[in-house]
This record gives sequence, C-alpha cells and structure tokens, in this order.
Amino acid sequence: MKVNFFYSAPYDKMLTIMSNLDYSTSQISEAKKCLGEIEKSWRKVEKKVVKEIEKISKLKFKEGVTCFLVKNMGYNALSHPLTIKMNSDYDKFNDVLLHEMIHLILIQSSESKELLYSLNRLYQKKDRSFIAHLPLLLIERRVVENLFGDKHYKNILKEDREIEGLKEVWEETNRLYDNFKNSKSGIVKFFEDELANK
Repeated sequence: MKVNFFYSAPYDKMLTIMSNLDYSTSQISEAKKCLGEIEKSWRKVEKKVVKEIEKISKLKFKEGVTCFLVKNMGYNALSHPLTIKMNSDYDKFNDVLLHEMIHLILIQSSESKELLYSLNRLYQKKDRSFIAHLPLLLIERRVVENLFGDKHYKNILKEDREIEGLKEVWEETNRLYDNFKNSKSGIVKFFEDELANK
C-alpha cells in the first residue's frame, strides 16, 4: 500500500471557488513546494503506519491510493477521493492522512457489510457519521498509541473534540477502548462479539 501525492490545479480551483474564495495561480507553486515536503514527511512513517493499521484492524489494504492536495475546501479531508488540505505542520498532516487511511481500509474491506450490520444493530439511534467513526477511532487510538505514544493520542483527542460530532464518538470509543485493546480479534469480530453480548 503506497500513497501517491498529486496536485490538480483544476480540482483545487473548483474546491476554492466552492469555498467562496478567490483562486490564485500562486496556489500551484505553493502546492508543488508543499507536496515535496509532505511526501518526504509521510514516507518516514508510511510503512509502519500501514502495517500497524492492518495488524490492529485485521484487515488488508487492497491497493495504493492517490492523495490529492488542495489549498481550500470545507473539510480538512475527504476519504474518497482522498483529498487533504495542505498544511505546513507535517505531523498534523500525517495524523489526518492516517485517519483517512483507516476510512479507506474499512471501506475496501470485504467484511464491511458485517461490520455495518453489527454497528447498526448496536447503535440504532446514531447517525451515519457516528457509525463510520466509531470503529475508525478505536483503530486510530491504538495505532497512534502504539507508534507515537499516549501524549500524541491525547493531542489528537483534544483537537478532535472541537470537531462537531466527534466528541460523542470519542466518548464511546474511550468507553470501549480497553476491551478492544485487550481483544485478540480485529475490528469486525470485536463488534460482532459486542452485538452477541448485548
């Protein structure tokens, strides 16, 4: 699994205009400079991040992916097509990319239907965003703690709690976390067991 970084001026222009901002051709040179630094930073951690996501989730990435860089859009990132706002804080950029990669592995998995079935039964009154982010954040917390430490996880948690809708998901994630961490099963089996024990 390899992330290929790409800048598309028309795509960036479209998202900038959709964000009610003025597009400038200077964004092209800014993006090219940023792209090189982002790629260099990500390559330092890419293999261990991919390996850890697969190990913890017990799922496999199916293919490489293209990550589009843009200057402006309403979100920090989209998982499909993988699109991330440029950020000169490369550690934060890597955190966002790690998060989006977990979205990707959950979507690519042939077991995603089983996972959704369990989640929808367990959390019948929760919205799609909650359902999509609960397994993701369980995996993310464990990956981040294993690779970068508890302090790094706490920094991500602090920032995510400011994002609308994620505070509640993090609360449930942290409630389930010790059981998930001590479980030998991957994310799909974990929620199947949660449903069976309900």
